[in-house]
Amino acid sequence: MPQARTARILFAIFLACLVLAGLYILFFTQHGQLILQNPKHFRKAIQSDVQSWVQSHRVIAPSLFVLTYLLCGLSGLPVWWLQVLGGIAFGLLPAIALCSLSASATAVCGLCASRWILAEWFHTRVEAKLEKLRRVEKFLGHNGFLVVIAIRLLHTIPFGISNYILGLTEITIADVALGTFLGSAPAMTTYVTLGINPHQIHTWRFFIAIIAMHVVLLIPLLLRYLHPRWFKKFGVQ
Repeated sequence: MPQARTARILFAIFLACLVLAGLYILFFTQHGQLILQNPKHFRKAIQSDVQSWVQSHRVIAPSLFVLTYLLCGLSGLPVWWLQVLGGIAFGLLPAIALCSLSASATAVCGLCASRWILAEWFHTRVEAKLEKLRRVEKFLGHNGFLVVIAIRLLHTIPFGISNYILGLTEITIADVALGTFLGSAPAMTTYVTLGINPHQIHTWRFFIAIIAMHVVLLIPLLLRYLHPRWFKKFGVQ
């Protein structure tokens, strides 16, 4: 339909503008330079301003935080600084809850946007010509939850970009949402804690807690290859 094509083009332009705005903020503004340099320096620069603003805007602060997280994720900006900001503004448990929900919502929105704008073109023009790529996509579709957890734990692909890439596969929305919610937990906890108390992340208790979280999340990935028959019962091949 011409209307649908026009809507896709307009939305693609919106995303492109969002990415350009994100790049400008990251490389040509003072706060962007702080984000690129060091989490600790960033925390010191914004702590007092953030805490005083949140105290004056307690009602809208959480909603604005989620919206900012969503826009940053869609624009390709780093999101660790928002997790630091969340720790400063809301405290440990509320910040982790807000960041987890924001990350899952952002991942789903990025996946849906990519699937709506690019998936049809990708499958018909690119994937149809590459047999190996079709096999890879089928594998990803059957192992979606585990693939998303692995991506979040490895931190090899930037958060925003990974969501767009996942949109070109058969991985389900549920797998992306749950995999992001769980797989982002270790890094998210680290940055939220950094926002609350930077010294806390250097203690042995915190170190053991983060290692334990990784181990628990990596167990399904390990069992997937040690006992693949168990997973076939649930459609994971």
